[in-house]
Amino acid sequence: MTLDFLSAYKTDKRISSTTDDTRLSSVLQMGIGFIENWCNRKLEKISRIETFTGNGETFLQLHALPIDSTVAIVATDDGETIDLTDTDTYKIDYTNGRIYKLSGGFFSSHESIIITYTGGYTTTTMPETLKAALYMWVSNHDSRNGFNTLQVGESLILNRDSEIMQLLSPHKIYE
Repeated sequence: MTLDFLSAYKTDKRISSTTDDTRLSSVLQMGIGFIENWCNRKLEKISRIETFTGNGETFLQLHALPIDSTVAIVATDDGETIDLTDTDTYKIDYTNGRIYKLSGGFFSSHESIIITYTGGYTTTTMPETLKAALYMWVSNHDSRNGFNTLQVGESLILNRDSEIMQLLSPHKIYE
């Protein structure tokens, strides 16, 4: 399944023709890719596996938020599997995508900590600010509209990118 905002985008922009659907779908997917890269997170709600190296930190940051309430957590240390779902030892912050070790840190002796979970959004659960940023990005980067740019020094900046960044900032994962 891929996040599909074509119908919603066309409704928002009052587009009724199907002539440009292929192009618009492509630009929307590029916009989702831009948002995922800039926010350092994955948007689509699917089952995921992330692998971490124990780093001594008190939490691990997952990259698809929010996390669905069904989370399987497994750590592998020298080939031995350790169950990390013990709520006396670990806390899961489903909204912010963090798994906390309540005492000490995730030991660096763990060769890999493998976390299997479902996280992200559907087209109906994605926050309006993310949708607005996506639609602005598409409007800015849609070749049919042309590029609306300003030259600043040696860099080329799209006019509405600062508005997009403001909308995306609360959703960015900082590591």
